[in-house]
Amino acid sequence: MHTAHPLPPVNRLPREVLTTIFLLASHPPPPYRPPNLAHIPTPHTPTVISHVCRTWRVVAFSTPRLWTDIRVMPLKADKAAFIDFATRCAPHTFALSIRTTHSHLGWVSAVLPTYLPRCHSLRITGQIDEHPNVKLSFFPGHVPIRSLELIHIELPSMRVLIDMLEYCPSLERLTMRDLHMESEAPGSVRQRRKLKSLKRLALQVDENFDIIQGFFPRVITPNLQVLELAYGPEGPHVVGPFIIYDDCMASVTSLIMRGEVLATDFVLSMMQKAIPLRSLTLLGCGVTDEFLQVLAKRQSNPDYMSIGGGGYTAPKLERVILRGCDYVSGTALVQLVRERRSSSDPDVKVEDGSCALSFDAGRHAAEMEAHCRPSRMRWVEATNCEGVGREDVAWLEENATETLPDWDDDTDDAHIFIPQ
Repeated sequence: MHTAHPLPPVNRLPREVLTTIFLLASHPPPPYRPPNLAHIPTPHTPTVISHVCRTWRVVAFSTPRLWTDIRVMPLKADKAAFIDFATRCAPHTFALSIRTTHSHLGWVSAVLPTYLPRCHSLRITGQIDEHPNVKLSFFPGHVPIRSLELIHIELPSMRVLIDMLEYCPSLERLTMRDLHMESEAPGSVRQRRKLKSLKRLALQVDENFDIIQGFFPRVITPNLQVLELAYGPEGPHVVGPFIIYDDCMASVTSLIMRGEVLATDFVLSMMQKAIPLRSLTLLGCGVTDEFLQVLAKRQSNPDYMSIGGGGYTAPKLERVILRGCDYVSGTALVQLVRERRSSSDPDVKVEDGSCALSFDAGRHAAEMEAHCRPSRMRWVEATNCEGVGREDVAWLEENATETLPDWDDDTDDAHIFIPQ
């Protein structure tokens, strides 16, 4: 039996199925889509879907979650589009990305505060030129932002930045790249602000090293797990230790660093404060074999470890990734794996007395065991390192490529090392 007007294919699927398809097309779930995927979702995908036919338009407009990814430029024409998306996705929270090529944020500064209480992810990118061109001056009080990215923007001072972060009590991820602001004297720090929800912090400076020097003395990050530091090619020629308190590094398990100016002394000074550190990634850093030798052996210098009496630097370290680090040798990497493996063997008795504590040993039993008997290296990788030969790489692949199931792939999704 044939009908006079057969149902078009686009209208044959139930509404529930269409809704699921539209959401998957607009917001692919993790893991991230493969690069050869034919359909590449964009913020305009919901708009395209809504223009296919009347049925699809009805489904799209009645699915608020479809409109929760908003990307705008502060042009006059984008104002209506932003308000339209922000209204359609209510009551859901949304992710907002703003890219500007103007000397100010125009209508965004006036309109955005109304909608920020529903924004869970905010990314603001200024124009990539010689000077910063975005002046950020809008936060209407506490907002539910969990992820904040500030790229190539200008702030009046570090104090303004810290005040702004205090308006984000739920902030878990913070990325700051190439910020510009007036320098403040270290003595101007009156009160440190606790960013208790912050779990991941990425900082890149191309020229103004004062940004990093001024940030850490002003904050407390008790739950920070992943720290990324990068220095661009126009950064300082020499980077010395700066003020970073133990309560900023107490929970750091993954440290990612980039920049040739980050040499042995600087990297070690950061690692010594991160006792729980399990993963270290160095991209183009200026570390040498001396750095690997320090990691391989127990240190007798009582100033080396915060609990006193010497011990291993980063005793819980299990993964080391080196990329473009030309001053290390394959011999030193192999020795690092062998030394840590030998020291971690519970059947090997610790003869050296340099691990003896001079105070309450019972209270610090766990730290004592960790510093005297470190974790063995489970994954050591060296890529594009001139001093590491093929034979060394092959040995590492055979003896130090044990993946742990609870490792996050924090190298590949690092914010500041992927070209913007």
